[in-house]
Amino acid sequence: HYQALHQSIRALAGFLHQNGLSKGDRIGIYMQNRPEWVITDMAAYALGAVVVPIYPTLSEHDVHYIINDSGLKVIVVDDHDRFQISSRAMGDHSALTTVITTHQFSDIQAKKIDAPHVRVQRDDLASIVYTSGTTGQQKGVMLTHGNFLSNVSDILSVYDISSRDTALSFLPLSHVFERTAGYYTLIARGATIYYAQSHQTVAQDLQAVKPTLIISVPRLYEKIYEKIMSQATGLKKKLLNWALSLGKTKGIRAKVADYLVFSKIRNRTGGNLRFCVSGGAPLASH
Repeated sequence: HYQALHQSIRALAGFLHQNGLSKGDRIGIYMQNRPEWVITDMAAYALGAVVVPIYPTLSEHDVHYIINDSGLKVIVVDDHDRFQISSRAMGDHSALTTVITTHQFSDIQAKKIDAPHVRVQRDDLASIVYTSGTTGQQKGVMLTHGNFLSNVSDILSVYDISSRDTALSFLPLSHVFERTAGYYTLIARGATIYYAQSHQTVAQDLQAVKPTLIISVPRLYEKIYEKIMSQATGLKKKLLNWALSLGKTKGIRAKVADYLVFSKIRNRTGGNLRFCVSGGAPLASH
């Protein structure tokens, strides 16, 4: 599967190069989480281009601001509305020359255009990530390849991740947390990444994917916790409180608690979970 991914990346890199994208040029990724996000990101890096992720839920005004402020030359989109918004940004005062849709990807793969091999250094600019703009105008944060790679190597020095691992990705790839922890770190170890159909389908998708790890913000864990606590009544509540009181203790009681309580909770996430990662905001200590 990684061989197929590599071929897709090389084919898109060749197409982007043919359309004038060179080292240092800015390319926008304006789409939902999907495999094409990864293919576009890596194809841009193969050319030494600078990736500018754009939240798919932003207003047209904010999208146009990012396109112009970053000096985007190319943008890749995944639906008609985003194509229209991007196209309207092209004009006299914009560097934007090309809007590509994910519908073109199968044709691009068939063309198999050769991509040049570009030398990329750790200190080269990799991405410009824009802040949410809650405290004034959005600001573009400049991140190098070294910035991302140092995070990946630090994470992998602490966590044991391998090609046997599977993850369900549902946080936005436009945010640096999911991009680093749920994408770069996982492909560095050859893990498998599935993309949720939507935020509404995460519970069902967990059952289908059976991930070994989950990367999320505290809100998901809070919602799971609240649901478990509210559904437990009578004897079930007493059993749950007893299991929670044991915490991380070892021994026969812990094994009984796991069998009666915790294994059933794990099964709701597919049953294969090894650990969960929480980020983006503080997680309550309990």
